Amino acid sequence: MTQRFAARAVSAIAFYSARRIDSLSKMARDESRLDKRLFTVNERILLHLKESGSASHTIDIPAPMTQDGIANALGILVNHVSRAAKTLQKQGFIREATARVKGEIRRRKIYLITAEGMAVANNIYGRIGETLVSVRDSRQRLRELPAGEARKLLLPPRTYTAMLAALDERNVLDVFKAKAKKKEVEAVSHIIGAPAEAPFHGRADELKKVRTWLQLKKPPVMVITGTRGIGKTVLALQAVASLEGRRPVFWFSIKPATTADRLAGVLSDFLRELGKVEFTIEEHDGIEELGKKLEASLIDLGALFAIDDLLGELEDVGDVAHALVEAAAATGNQILVTARTMPRWGRGMKGQQLLEELQLRGLDKDSCRRIAPQLDEQEFSKAYRLARGNPLEIKLLSEYADEEISGEELTAEERALMRYLKAVHESDVR
Repeated sequence: MTQRFAARAVSAIAFYSARRIDSLSKMARDESRLDKRLFTVNERILLHLKESGSASHTIDIPAPMTQDGIANALGILVNHVSRAAKTLQKQGFIREATARVKGEIRRRKIYLITAEGMAVANNIYGRIGETLVSVRDSRQRLRELPAGEARKLLLPPRTYTAMLAALDERNVLDVFKAKAKKKEVEAVSHIIGAPAEAPFHGRADELKKVRTWLQLKKPPVMVITGTRGIGKTVLALQAVASLEGRRPVFWFSIKPATTADRLAGVLSDFLRELGKVEFTIEEHDGIEELGKKLEASLIDLGALFAIDDLLGELEDVGDVAHALVEAAAATGNQILVTARTMPRWGRGMKGQQLLEELQLRGLDKDSCRRIAPQLDEQEFSKAYRLARGNPLEIKLLSEYADEEISGEELTAEERALMRYLKAVHESDVR
């Protein structure tokens, strides 16, 4: 350490320590109990950056070093982080940079702690380590533990930053509530418009492929394509069910009457339930502005967004869905889309290896047989051939299996064809 740096480090520590003497004395008289009010937002940011690692030598920067990541870690608003960061930059304690954030696509603005800032952060870290923390366990028993021991009771990340954020207004660390709150956020799900649970037949290989994608989280987007009634929604629901209680899940099934405002409003409700209270949609917001707001709010969610039955003819709804796909893919989330054909934006993302397509074909004959057990073998074979293994069409055909069709005497194949055409006509009318 050079003499110049040593002098600056001592000066930096003195700058923050001199203003705290009275408060620290009070804390000492109070048996050195931890009081989060004794630490400014600026100090907590420095502590957080220290505990997140300097990361200046890594290729992928951790998300907690972004403005949104800092706000989430400290439990404060983003604009408070922005104001504090400007002050810390002027003081030479942090510096601003742009870098690729781990799990994201675009380069983003991040904050790195300087050597002078690290000296201050080390001082703060040491002060907290010397304190006692009042801890309330699941049996509501209150006890005092050294700060280093108390933070180990938290769910990851077990940092002093997380512990300060979890202290209540009386500076008590309620371990049970802190864990419950974290698990509650992880388990939040919004399932809007999903059809009633339907029997799941076959598709073992396809289900395995979707679940593997959910586990690996790469690429960020999967689009399941196939004709109407082929089983896209049932497959997606079966795969998503495995995430229940483990990750935030947003599911929205698009209907012919769905509007862009409806989809955007439901998204807003979901994000607010996850604590993203700053996400608001103004009447004048365009798609570009919505995309920016979504991207700023999806940091660190680790969520799955499922858009079911994306209809090409609903252009405004498609634009909102596209904005969500772009924002979620850029922030380390996953997006599952079902559609009859690949959306217009899908080919570009597929070329960039950001999207995987899963094309569904007809079900195997044995699986379709379980859908229509009432058909005799001859009639089922003809129906299966006509429907090409489409589960919905097989189901519709079976519903008309016992219905008399007027007219001249028809062959079994002609009767099956007539039932098929009538079933398709009836479903289209509905």
